[in-house]
Amino acid sequence: MPTPVTLATLSDAFWDLPRSRRLLRQCLLHPFYKGLVDGTGSMYHFRTFVQQEMLLLPAWRLVADALLSNGEGMPQVVDCLTDESRLHSTFSASFGFSPEAPEPLPSTAAYMDFLEEVADFQRGDHTILECSVRALATLSARFRLLHWISHALLDAIPEVATNDSPSARWLSFCDADEFRNIAARLGAALDVAAGRGALERQAELGSRTYIDTLRHEFDFLMESLGAMDWPWISIGFALRLATALARKSEFPLCLDLRRHNAIFGGEIEAALDNMEGRPTHSSSLGSSKDMPSFLLLQSLLKYLHVAGEAEVRSWQEITGTSGGCHGLVELEAQLKDKAVHAFNILKFELAKSRDRNMMRADLLRPCFASVSCDALLERFASGDEPASILASLSGCAQEDAEILLQFGGRLSELFAPIELAKRVGRQDWDSRPCSLGASLLPLVDQAVRSLQEKGKSVRVSIFGGCGLTAALASRLGCTVVVVEQRMLLRKCLEVLFKQNGLENVRCADNADLASDVFVWEGLDEDGILEFGHWRGLQLQLAKLKKRGCPEPLMIPEAIRVNAALVDDSLSRIRGCRLGRFDCMRGYDLCYSHRWPEGACHIRPCLRSPVQHVFDLSLGRETPGHALLRLRAEPGAPVTGVAFWVEIPSLAVAEPRPPDAEQTWARCVQPLPPRRAEVSGPTLSLWAKCCDLKIWFSWADEDCLLASPLLPSVGISKLPPWHYKMLNDHERNRRYHSAIARGAAKASARRQASGFSGRPNVLDCGCGAGLLSLIAAQNGCDVSAVELSPLISDVTLETFRDVSRESESASLTLHTADVRSLTPEAFGLQGPAGPAGHDLIVSELMDASGVGESLLSVLEHACRHLAAPGAQVVPCQLRLTVALAYLTLPNCHGGFDFSALDMISFCSLQGGPFSEGKPLPTQLETGASGPLTASALPSLHGKGPFTSRNLNRLRRGEVWDTLTPEAHLLEVDIRRALQGQSLYPCKGQAELTVSQEGVANCILWWWEAQLDEHETISNKPQSLGSGYVTHWHQPLCPVGPIPVAAGDRLKLTVEIADAAGQKMKFSLQPSEPNSARHWKEGAGAKLAPDPLQDLLLGWHAEMEEACALNSTLTTKFTARGDLAGLAKLQTAVLFLVLVPQAFGCDPLIRDRLLQTYFGIAYK
Repeated sequence: MPTPVTLATLSDAFWDLPRSRRLLRQCLLHPFYKGLVDGTGSMYHFRTFVQQEMLLLPAWRLVADALLSNGEGMPQVVDCLTDESRLHSTFSASFGFSPEAPEPLPSTAAYMDFLEEVADFQRGDHTILECSVRALATLSARFRLLHWISHALLDAIPEVATNDSPSARWLSFCDADEFRNIAARLGAALDVAAGRGALERQAELGSRTYIDTLRHEFDFLMESLGAMDWPWISIGFALRLATALARKSEFPLCLDLRRHNAIFGGEIEAALDNMEGRPTHSSSLGSSKDMPSFLLLQSLLKYLHVAGEAEVRSWQEITGTSGGCHGLVELEAQLKDKAVHAFNILKFELAKSRDRNMMRADLLRPCFASVSCDALLERFASGDEPASILASLSGCAQEDAEILLQFGGRLSELFAPIELAKRVGRQDWDSRPCSLGASLLPLVDQAVRSLQEKGKSVRVSIFGGCGLTAALASRLGCTVVVVEQRMLLRKCLEVLFKQNGLENVRCADNADLASDVFVWEGLDEDGILEFGHWRGLQLQLAKLKKRGCPEPLMIPEAIRVNAALVDDSLSRIRGCRLGRFDCMRGYDLCYSHRWPEGACHIRPCLRSPVQHVFDLSLGRETPGHALLRLRAEPGAPVTGVAFWVEIPSLAVAEPRPPDAEQTWARCVQPLPPRRAEVSGPTLSLWAKCCDLKIWFSWADEDCLLASPLLPSVGISKLPPWHYKMLNDHERNRRYHSAIARGAAKASARRQASGFSGRPNVLDCGCGAGLLSLIAAQNGCDVSAVELSPLISDVTLETFRDVSRESESASLTLHTADVRSLTPEAFGLQGPAGPAGHDLIVSELMDASGVGESLLSVLEHACRHLAAPGAQVVPCQLRLTVALAYLTLPNCHGGFDFSALDMISFCSLQGGPFSEGKPLPTQLETGASGPLTASALPSLHGKGPFTSRNLNRLRRGEVWDTLTPEAHLLEVDIRRALQGQSLYPCKGQAELTVSQEGVANCILWWWEAQLDEHETISNKPQSLGSGYVTHWHQPLCPVGPIPVAAGDRLKLTVEIADAAGQKMKFSLQPSEPNSARHWKEGAGAKLAPDPLQDLLLGWHAEMEEACALNSTLTTKFTARGDLAGLAKLQTAVLFLVLVPQAFGCDPLIRDRLLQTYFGIAYK
């Protein structure tokens, strides 16, 4: 490789000007140049660059000729420009376009005007010598810039020099010795010319012209490649480029790895302090001048958060480390501190911007890995108050910590009954007969009968649970106390026991210390011990021991915890690698969750033999910790650890795999992913336990035995349904078939119309980009649009990975709302094809079918972004409906949970048809906001609908339809291709009741016609669907309505909101006497709901709790205090680590993470 250009005096001074350095950095980090090197750049963008550059070269020739005619020029410059023009001509021939075809872009036209003005030596406003200095400054800036950039890029990734692509050939041309020598001679000529006149005047003219040239060059890049997001370099490229620059003295803003020991550390310091020429370590920033620095910091943070295994390995190579990547975590914290500092100065300017990517507050959240259970529980050992501990660990104010804990306590109280109903509602005691408290029934039965045989009147205290063991003990004649701290939950349990006729059961906040039996039923399906009942029982036993009372019989006496390493990372899907999205799985969140069950879940694969971890005994101290050494599959990824509790009555000596029929509860805790080395696949991790939590962490000694797959800098997490969707093989197969056929038809249409090139595909709401990748596999140029910047960050890296593997893949990504885009955003006008996209695809169907704005998005795309004759997938949407009921399952027919229906979904009692209430003329439901007209006996009151996975619930017992299915609404999406509107729309169906019962919901499902051969639907399998998808089934609560066979009801649905996504239902008799119970004097009414009093105050208390939290968050958001908000978010992370340590329930975890981080953990 030739050495970089090294000059002296005036030309070097121009190169070293602060504004020059800023423009040089902006040009170097432009994604166009990065794409030329690593192959991720779009050929469309390079083609645009070549077209515009060919318009500029004649203007550059004018400048060179003007110098020659004045005796100041060099023939070599003219020859080089001629050679460059010939090179671009070969490119234009390979790309198949005419150099005369394009119009100059505004920036190109401005650049041409500037060059023509510099070349005009006869204008009269400058002397001939001054004109020569300006011309030499312009040429010197251009040649030195192109050589410097190409040399830096090729030196960072030298293998590109062997590439024969047009972009690599252009870089090699600019890096050649001849090009370097011309740049050096131009600089020397500039120095000589400036020395012949008044140096101060020549320096002023030359520096201004030099900077203007660099500015025009950057503006030219920005506009000709405007679809690209700047500054947008990948972390892998940034790591390698920075290393190359660190060895050079030419670039003043490069980092010094030996000094800072963190990639870009010194470079960022300089970017903040020196970019505008201020002294190093300046304590303040400017305003708009510092915007590039702020955007650069944001961009680098973004790259860290989407980094994958390849980037981590690059980091290890650069820093000379192996196994760990702690330096990346430290770097992330440093960059974040600087970005927050910059934001504090720029926030008023940022607030004026309409560009959503100008301010990415999500990138400035605290990392999930910034908190640890060890640090938290160590502080609790000090005996300080919880609020004081939370404040000291997070850095937030004590009063803020107190308000946060109040909010957590209120949520724990209000949602405790809802969490109980959810736990019961997802049970299937047929497939898992021993789930929840059913596992303990044989032990309770045996213990009580044994004591009764001795003539004792047995007293039982039960800690937590859902009432199963209490019901058995009561029916065996025992006096039972259920220990529950939450007042609202105690009230619900009392109603539940009364409904089941269990009069000798009472609920209390403390155990009966005279009990003969203590039962621990309060196992947490997500974490075993986290409900806090184990600790509560241990405290009661300590009281007994202190009083000298005999210890009661404990059930279970002990529980056995086994564990194994697991992997639930994304594999190839339809031939596409989507592993980048593992960084959005929340592996840094060390909160365990229940083992995923049901269709489409990514099942954890065991990557090590099962190992026994703990035996936890009631009345004994918890074991504390154990070091596990687990032999993993060589080279296999490990993303977490599964741990489970065997059913106590079935425990055996040898630990067994987590089989559903042999386990009481199965949990998975994520871990920062690692890959076991082939040479040393034994991995070490700590298993730790206290009376509130079981958790695992990698042992430090394991750093040398495994390679990290992701840096521990996670700040966000996609909800689990997103990964279920990606793993929905039926959905993926059907879309793949439809897109492949659509691509073939689009290609045939283009050929028939005389257009060359590949079909253009628009993917609306691309998410992870699977449909885009499928379209690219089928020979299409794809424009993908994603609204969420966090998702699009990762999707773009996925597209770049694919582009590196396949030169033919053409994938571009727009982070925007499809409905805000115009055809100009995609740059499809021209002779190569029709203006617009040949195929439009989308998968924005939620459970309801339209809840993700499918209609408004496809209407805009089809009407404004489609080419003539285009095809849309899906092309039609049909809704089918039935009246149904939904209730909670009972446990083996022995315990009825229906009293909790109102909390779970909607009661089968009460409502407008209960005693003493006037009958409504019609029932309206499903609109946004509280449900009003139907006066539902339900806590469901803030959304248009809810959904359930009916494929996991037993039809005929837990749910069923009371009417045959009926066609409700059909939307022909193809009409939008002819310019018609898809909404507002309205549908109607008559429902004839087939069996007597009480309906409490409107059940519907949708069928999407993808093309003439393929459909996809979320119809329940038990109603005739031949397959199961990841989509749940939508339900809208109504009534409840007593119905009789033969009743005829008219159901109307309307979609009329601005986004076309909210469904409003109206239900009434088809005729005045067509519904037997829907008329005055029709007979018996429904009984009042036993928990109807709960409705009276629940919503008001919830609004009061939310107002308390809103006051807290507004304190920071109103004044843009991101640093203060980050401390509050850190406090939330500590709170949800071990909620019971702060007097809260683990059920608040999902709600707090949603509130403060916008993520759904479960």
